[in-house]
Amino acid sequence: MKNALAALAAEDPPLAPDRLAAIRAKVARVRDLRLELENLAARQAEIGTELNRLTREELPEAFEEAALTSLTLAAEGNLPTYVASKRPFYRANVAADWEEERRERAFSLLERRGAEDLVKTTLAVELGRGERSRAKLVRNALVKLGVPVRESLTVPWNTLTAWLRERVQSGEHFSAGELESLGAQVGTVVECQSAREKR
Repeated sequence: MKNALAALAAEDPPLAPDRLAAIRAKVARVRDLRLELENLAARQAEIGTELNRLTREELPEAFEEAALTSLTLAAEGNLPTYVASKRPFYRANVAADWEEERRERAFSLLERRGAEDLVKTTLAVELGRGERSRAKLVRNALVKLGVPVRESLTVPWNTLTAWLRERVQSGEHFSAGELESLGAQVGTVVECQSAREKR
């Protein structure tokens, strides 16, 4: 066995130092790029948080105090004209990763508000092997057959947001607790974009 290993080792000459250094440099570059990606992701999250704070809190408050609805920054050098406009903001989302009790409160609230038609219901039935013919009957006879059913409720965030916007704009009031139940935010946002994007 030792002879076989020695023979294999003799067939592969050792790497030249410059070749080994080149490989090490490539591995180091991969390491550096991965660290740079991690740093960029962290920075991106920080920037997103700051943008949300500015556009959803500080600028709406400043626009309100100054009685502004829009503000234009003139083009400077390579920077384009930039327009900031105040508008209502709505967002609602019953998140899939919420605990079941919180999700149930949200769906109960939608039912009390007459919006149960927004909710998508998925019924999952588990049948064992050899029950294919029974599976074909289940859809029309779940209760009659005594088949256990797992129920899952969802509502698309954009549908829920549109419903919330419509209700608020028609004058309906939602308490802070109800908004929290729906994962909702209602307020004002100052949307900022270049004049080119606005067209």
